Amino acid sequence: MDWFALLENPKALQAYYPAAPDLSGVVLHSIGFRRDGPMAELVIDLPAFPAKPSPRWPVEANTCQVRLQSIDLQSVELSRWGTGVVGDLKVSKTAHGVGLEFSGEAMFRLDGRWLRVESVTGYVRGAF
Repeated sequence: MDWFALLENPKALQAYYPAAPDLSGVVLHSIGFRRDGPMAELVIDLPAFPAKPSPRWPVEANTCQVRLQSIDLQSVELSRWGTGVVGDLKVSKTAHGVGLEFSGEAMFRLDGRWLRVESVTGYVRGAF
């Protein structure tokens, strides 16, 4: 199943990617939890840069960063964490709604009712 179909707001990414990009080898910057919702927010770099980046992004941008929110969070399982967090993200339909499973140096699973894109930005990786 195309993971875009599991998003509450797929148009947020379809503007940049005509088809859902592969989520193998994503860079996980952070995962945070909020009691409102309750919600988890992931900040990831997608492995493929879009063919049609936003004109608002820096011209030199070479990385697409996405904030994903798992809303009405029902379960969380964090098995491992590290500093060089590159891995594969799997998005799937669950009995409750939408599941996220990350495997790599870090390993976790989230299950929430909804998955939405909070933001999509472009930046220059390696500029800092």
